[in-house]
Amino acid sequence: MLTNGAILKVRISIPIILCGIILFWSFQALGKDWTVTQKEVWSVIETRWENYRKGDYKAVEATTHDDALIWLNDKEIPLQKNLIMHTYINWLTYANARPVTYELNPLAIQIFGDIANVFLFYKWKGEGKWSGHNRALVSLKKEDGKWLIISSINSSCEKLPLCLD
Repeated sequence: MLTNGAILKVRISIPIILCGIILFWSFQALGKDWTVTQKEVWSVIETRWENYRKGDYKAVEATTHDDALIWLNDKEIPLQKNLIMHTYINWLTYANARPVTYELNPLAIQIFGDIANVFLFYKWKGEGKWSGHNRALVSLKKEDGKWLIISSINSSCEKLPLCLD
């Protein structure tokens, strides 16, 4: 005979296991079924993270649209390119904070003509205590044959984001 606690564990465990299976299968299917354009867009995200790891501020800046707005999980409001680049300089030039390792997990890539939306989870670790485990929506626009980030919103998977209200 199951106690109330055991029944609750079973009721909670089954949906969590099913969600994990569905999520795992969606990662596999998405990677196999990507179009050439989706692969091109994902390459921009991967390259950007490799440039974070290298501390290559100029390469990061080159993939950011001049009118971009980026909302980091530790900021109360989205930042324009000049402010976000200042934030990235501080992050990438501080050796203990810059990512040494990172892991990217795409959930979905939508393409609407010259606009793309990338939904992903990412984890990174710096040399020191700095690290992150986040989810993000990154939007890109293709201009002059090049995909540029026009907006991004990030949210910590470990703690709730700040709100103005």
